Amino acid sequence: MRSQAERIIVIRRIEASPERIYGFFTDPALWARWQGTSAVADARPGGMLQLGMGPDGSGLAEGRFVELEPFERVVFTWGWARSPISTLPPGSTVVTVHLRPDGDATVLTLTHDLLPEGERDIHEAGWSLYLDRLVTVVEGGDPRPDPSLQGA
Repeated sequence: MRSQAERIIVIRRIEASPERIYGFFTDPALWARWQGTSAVADARPGGMLQLGMGPDGSGLAEGRFVELEPFERVVFTWGWARSPISTLPPGSTVVTVHLRPDGDATVLTLTHDLLPEGERDIHEAGWSLYLDRLVTVVEGGDPRPDPSLQGA
């Protein structure tokens, strides 16, 4: 029998320092360059996190920052205030981003915990897509239009 709560882990190696990457999880202008159309990121414990998503703003991811260890780790809750594809309540799961130096690069490990069974696949696909976009942006490339913003 499968567990009720699922975990996903997505790992990327990025050709940049942890100091550079950390800002993409704490600065709303930088966050919106790789995920979503807009971001609110009050990067302090208890601070609000909101990401506008979708071609018509129909998605709104929402959570709160739990823990911030500069240049090493960011922990926030995650869920959806509005979503055409997910019923995950705002702040009901936990995302941990760990940054580990690797020579001149950084290994980023994103762990998303407490996902209900039916939410695992869509969130794993989403984090994979968006971390690929993060790699491109951090390394100075153009992530091209976000496929989730293209509409049906």
